[in-house]
Amino acid sequence: GGESLIRWNSTELGFLMPMDFIPLAEHLGLIVIIGEYFLKKACRINKMWSDMGITKKLHVNLSVVQLVQNNVVEMVSDIIKETGVDPANIILEITESLAINDMDNMRRVIKELKKLGVGIALDDFGTGYSSLMLLKSMPIDALKLDKTCVDDYEHPKGRNIIECVIDMTKKLDITIIAEGIETAEQYEYIKSQNCDIVQGYYFSYPLEYHKFCEKYHNAGCYRYFEKVKAEP
Repeated sequence: GGESLIRWNSTELGFLMPMDFIPLAEHLGLIVIIGEYFLKKACRINKMWSDMGITKKLHVNLSVVQLVQNNVVEMVSDIIKETGVDPANIILEITESLAINDMDNMRRVIKELKKLGVGIALDDFGTGYSSLMLLKSMPIDALKLDKTCVDDYEHPKGRNIIECVIDMTKKLDITIIAEGIETAEQYEYIKSQNCDIVQGYYFSYPLEYHKFCEKYHNAGCYRYFEKVKAEP
């Protein structure tokens, strides 16, 4: 599977990373339009994979601003219907901090999103409050152990935390995903702890869609690239 990432290749400003424009887009209210476009594009790509016989899950981040919109569930539902994507192949990621700050509303929104058939992943676990109440009260499918936790694996306390989190998710029947794997040593250690899924630069740096397809699926994916680019 993979995670959808957004970049802005501006003719005036050059190649911009998300932290260079997403906060401003959120402040200006543009993130709702950007987020809807981004989710629709990801769903179209995943549907094309399915049409080629490739069943892969694709993670898509939802912005804080998107999640507090009254029509967020309707928006996701409309995109699923329009693109024809199998919702089981789409995992929507929400940040830990948002879920804590508005737990009651997030619980309601997540339950409604899950009725659509999509999965829900709690992102950035370990960077904020890391409230155990979230794991108890939120109907999440996956938890993403943040890179900062993985980076600390060489220290005894760091390992203890990693192992406790993995053990806890197993008992709660929640998929555990370790982010930020950058070295073979990190990978071997995380794998030895029976972590379900891993991601990070050790496997690949972010790739353009057609390059991802060429590397992880087959060259046939490339013929769909122009079609994806051309779609609104």
